[in-house]
Amino acid sequence: MQCYLNQLRENPFVDFAISKILSCPNQISIKEISKNVGYSHKHVCKIFKENVGVTPKTFLKIIRFQKAIQQIEQQRFVDWSAIAYDCGFYDQSHFIADFKVFSGFTPTEYLNQKGESLNYVPIK
Repeated sequence: MQCYLNQLRENPFVDFAISKILSCPNQISIKEISKNVGYSHKHVCKIFKENVGVTPKTFLKIIRFQKAIQQIEQQRFVDWSAIAYDCGFYDQSHFIADFKVFSGFTPTEYLNQKGESLNYVPIK
């Protein structure tokens, strides 16, 4: 049996990009990451997708969505505009569109249907 663990290679760029996205998803852009590392946008996307499985833009959207879910759970009265801004969405319509892509619900529908647990929505 061949050991694949020995074939895995860490990529310092990918580690840097992921740490930047995770540390400030509301303030970072892929263009900024490209500029910081000196790679073209196309090259950044290629390396990231090869190592992570999705493009950096998709990864950033996932992280922003997760941050929005966490904020929804922490607030008693939800201010959608504030959540959209705090999570790094360009505007509320982008927030709603991305939220629906990942959850299948608009943010308001999610809030009305969610259960007691984080990320849990009962199926009817």
